[in-house]
Amino acid sequence: MKLFLASTSPRRQELIRRLGLPVEILKNTADETYEPEWSPEEVVQHLSKIKAQGAYTSLRATPKGEEGILVGADTIVAMNQTILGKPRDVTHATTMLESLQGNQHKVFTGITLIETNTGKRITTYESTDVWMKSLDRDQIERYITTGEPMDKAGSYGIQGIGATLIHRIEGDYFNVVGLPLSKLADQLKEFGVQIP
Repeated sequence: MKLFLASTSPRRQELIRRLGLPVEILKNTADETYEPEWSPEEVVQHLSKIKAQGAYTSLRATPKGEEGILVGADTIVAMNQTILGKPRDVTHATTMLESLQGNQHKVFTGITLIETNTGKRITTYESTDVWMKSLDRDQIERYITTGEPMDKAGSYGIQGIGATLIHRIEGDYFNVVGLPLSKLADQLKEFGVQIP
């Protein structure tokens, strides 16, 4: 069974390939806006749906007509139900890391699967609790100078140097990276797809 990933995230591409199934990467051009009063759980499920739907529409418009399962995913960081997106600039990254340091926050990933030949779809999400170490301003500034935080939700990447900022997690590590593989495998079973 072929998987179609509606994401250009290198982290998601690396993770989905670990499942051992053929994967084709599709560009995502979805409008990622959402209602400000929505909860993090609602936001990630909505974003995964629109990413998957956009890629599904594009795929159906091609003459290839390949069969498989399309995967749309989105990851956000939230603290006290406030969503922390990707930093706009260094000042924004500093502010986010200062708010996260010494505190617990949650990482949510929404996943939508669409069977390309039938249109059958499933949407769900995973959440992981993360505790960041107490950091001083110098540690935050040194981390920001690596450039790693600048394209990451919450301004850190647990799979990189950002791992040194994390005290502990409770839940799926791969969810924090951007794609909860265990949850995805469970969803794929609902389409009759077994992981090798």
